[in-house]
Amino acid sequence: MTIRLDEAEQLAMKGGKKLIQKLESRSKKKYTETVKTLRKNERRLKELLFQSEEDQKNQQRMQELLERLQIKMKTYKRQVEEAEEQANVNLAKYRKTVHELDDAEERADIAESALTKIRTKNRGSFGKGYSSGYSTPYAGLVRSPSSVGSEGRGEKITDDDESLSSLIPTYLNSMKKLMID
Repeated sequence: MTIRLDEAEQLAMKGGKKLIQKLESRSKKKYTETVKTLRKNERRLKELLFQSEEDQKNQQRMQELLERLQIKMKTYKRQVEEAEEQANVNLAKYRKTVHELDDAEERADIAESALTKIRTKNRGSFGKGYSSGYSTPYAGLVRSPSSVGSEGRGEKITDDDESLSSLIPTYLNSMKKLMID
């Protein structure tokens, strides 16, 4: 029986050794797998940290870009407002100049009809004692449109009809130049 007992013990020890070896093998295998998983997770963590840093840098760049664009937008808005103001000022100047031109043309028409009346009178009174052909003793003064308004307070005009006729177009040309300037 002791032999059997010894054999049983040896068998149990062999079985125990095999079991221990098997368990150690499993433990080593699990340890190796755990180390692999740990390294894989560490790599993944590093990748995620790197990606997070890159995302943060991109976000910072985008924020800076947004701020620059907002500054540009404010500048453009201010420029648009200034351009609109300038356009309104120019439009007002244009309307004023057109109004002044209309007034000047009206005064020129009045002056032209007055000149025509004077010429008609002169033709009728030619030879009645005035050598200049004017029906007034103040031959050098004639009412005409001038810078003082529609009263035309006596601008000096030469005596010949040709220079009198050229005054109106000259006056209109000077008004057109004013509009262009």
